[in-house]
Amino acid sequence: KLPRMGEYLCDELCRIFSLQSATLWIAAPPMGQLMSLAASGITVEDSEQTVLLAPDDAGLRALTRGARPMPSSQLERAGGSLAVRVRGAGAELIVPMLSHGRLAGLLLLGAKKAGQRFVAEEIDLLKLLASQAATVFENARLFESATFEGLTGLYRREAVLEILDREWSRSIRYDRPLSIALADLDRFKWINDRHGHLAGDVVLQRVAAELRAHVRETDFIGRFGGEEFLIVLPETQLDGATQLAEKIRERIEAMEIAIDTGEPLKVTLSIGVAGRAEVKADGKTRARPLLQAADSALYAAKRNGRNRVE
Repeated sequence: KLPRMGEYLCDELCRIFSLQSATLWIAAPPMGQLMSLAASGITVEDSEQTVLLAPDDAGLRALTRGARPMPSSQLERAGGSLAVRVRGAGAELIVPMLSHGRLAGLLLLGAKKAGQRFVAEEIDLLKLLASQAATVFENARLFESATFEGLTGLYRREAVLEILDREWSRSIRYDRPLSIALADLDRFKWINDRHGHLAGDVVLQRVAAELRAHVRETDFIGRFGGEEFLIVLPETQLDGATQLAEKIRERIEAMEIAIDTGEPLKVTLSIGVAGRAEVKADGKTRARPLLQAADSALYAAKRNGRNRVE
């Protein structure tokens, strides 16, 4: 994932070059504004989160045209807003990450711990590294956009279904437990109709964040439909999945979601849970029977009053 890649890159740069700090700014599509992705030696919160620059900023033009690391003092002579931002970040050397002549990001490198200057060999090495890193990060972004949904950051429907089929096959082959939970926001259409779709988007984002916070790193969450979420729970029996679903339901019910109108929203989830051990199916049917069982349980939760786990 991009943040972990960025953290690793910054940490390694500090270690290899004995730097006081290293910060990575990534150009975010579609407008190309620079976003602070990772830092070492300082926290990301200490650096600017979003850097809005005009496309014709003098500093950006100089970095792109030169296509090589540039000392901050030289960048200041070029002028422009970028020079001011870089000075505020405490960078001594700015390394452009270019992909096909387009700026993919910037590496802001602080001073060396012992006070030495960067030598020509190091400058050449950083230029080569930045070119490779730009390609890697661009490829990772393409993968991320194809795998993860933009609004919630969860797996897309196709991606989470592919994961479910993989875990289903593994569960059958090695006779290991597998459960899933299908969660649906109650009366979500009413939220959109009364408060607007932007408020609905805020609700989806908050609920998705809560879901991520209450599952293990080995679990998978995808946006299955408009307001429906699929949670894949490998190595989990039905009882454990039901307990987790109940904790999630309670947490969502306790939330208050602030929207632009100032009115805090309360939302609830109905959740259907199913386990492979309780579903009669052979290994050739893929995970469809498990999904059907969870879907039936979800509809039972809706019929029985919503805001419940079945």
